[in-house]
Amino acid sequence: MQKSFLLTMLSVFFVTGSMLSNQSSASQDDNGSECSQKHHSSNSNHRENGKDGSEGAHSEGGDNDGSNDDHCNNKSNRSGHSGKLSARLNGTVQGGAYGRVKLANKKAKTELESEVKIPVPSPALLIASPDAAAAAIVTATLSRNGAEYAKCTFTSKSVGHRTFSSEHRSSNTAEYKLKAKSKNGSTRFERGSCADGSGTLIVPDLNAGDVIDVFIDSYTTGPFLTGTVQ
Repeated sequence: MQKSFLLTMLSVFFVTGSMLSNQSSASQDDNGSECSQKHHSSNSNHRENGKDGSEGAHSEGGDNDGSNDDHCNNKSNRSGHSGKLSARLNGTVQGGAYGRVKLANKKAKTELESEVKIPVPSPALLIASPDAAAAAIVTATLSRNGAEYAKCTFTSKSVGHRTFSSEHRSSNTAEYKLKAKSKNGSTRFERGSCADGSGTLIVPDLNAGDVIDVFIDSYTTGPFLTGTVQ
């Protein structure tokens, strides 16, 4: 009799412990993998409803699952995703000349940065001295599907002096900068400027595939650097 009572109590404790463990596991899954579970449940319902061919995605359960999917998607979209685009500017006209462009979209704010560097002297660009580099005008055109939609002007920085210890020689580099910000409809240029076809100052909204061509007024043949936005 006593042995039977003990076995009964042990069985009760085992069942109770299993129920508590399952509830705890379900609670953790709801908090940590809510969207994943709802997606799995939705797929299961669709498979069950489709077995007899009578009910499909238009069942009441399917509608609720769609609502849950929208909730999960909206939650993912609110995660603070920011779009970033960039382009490398290269060319064969003048060895050692290069540049880059970066655009970052963060909610209501857009930031554009670009720089162009050329060695001094740059014989192919007819830049013979630091003074000539400082006086040069560097511009860039932005085109989309073959049509120009913006033009930017860079600001010249003072010529920097670099030393190559491995070769025991030195070289001067001229830098040209562009830095602009747009927030809530207000545009501010820290260096250089950009304008659309009508002359209105803008921060260009770059798209992947846009082409950027860079010019310098001392070289009138055409762009000496070019790049594609990615």
